[in-house]
Amino acid sequence: MIKKVLKIYLILDLLLVLITPFLGLKWLLNSQIAFVCALLIIFAAHKSYKRRINLELLSGKYDNLGEFDDDEEKKKSRFSFTFFAPLKMLSYAFMALCIYILAKFNLFWIVGFLAGTSIIPIGTLIFLLKSKEI
Repeated sequence: MIKKVLKIYLILDLLLVLITPFLGLKWLLNSQIAFVCALLIIFAAHKSYKRRINLELLSGKYDNLGEFDDDEEKKKSRFSFTFFAPLKMLSYAFMALCIYILAKFNLFWIVGFLAGTSIIPIGTLIFLLKSKEI
């Protein structure tokens, strides 16, 4: 599944690269940096949520879902740690650093940057619509 989604992302990115001659190198630079940053953020979020789910399942908390015991106190899950995962925060910091560097050298173009980051949600939507047809 991940390979199929990544394939869609890369095809959409190739389409962005193909329209570069019409929009300029500034467009290409911003869209590619944004695409890489968005991929890093998605990868970090996926890793942190996958790790958190595995830890929850290995804790044994969900072994007896059919049985209901009022005396057993529920443990509070630490999903705030997953939300503020270190790798994810580093990815966001890298994105902020890239925006800062582009702006410092007068290369930041918001339209190109938004086009690069929009590949991820558009690609995910295409994948979901494509998988519903099957």
